[in-house]
Amino acid sequence: MRMIMWDDSAGDWAEKDPNVIAQRILNGVHPGSIIVLHDGLNGNPFANRTVLLRALPLILDGLRARHLVPVRLDKLIGGPAFIPCH
Repeated sequence: MRMIMWDDSAGDWAEKDPNVIAQRILNGVHPGSIIVLHDGLNGNPFANRTVLLRALPLILDGLRARHLVPVRLDKLIGGPAFIPCH
């Protein structure tokens, strides 16, 4: 198994302003960055993540403006991002 860490985080779990989340990501991003965004909070996949959904278009627009293209982790590292359990 391969350990992969992120290098760009916005603290999106504790922020209410989508503009702040987007700006934090865009301030730290560079080619090859691994951005961490949270789809749940404290193990709760049903947590309200509306702020992240509102930040995502801003992040994607900012990446495009910097000529950066988001890719899946497996494409970035050139192999599987996880090993499936059998």
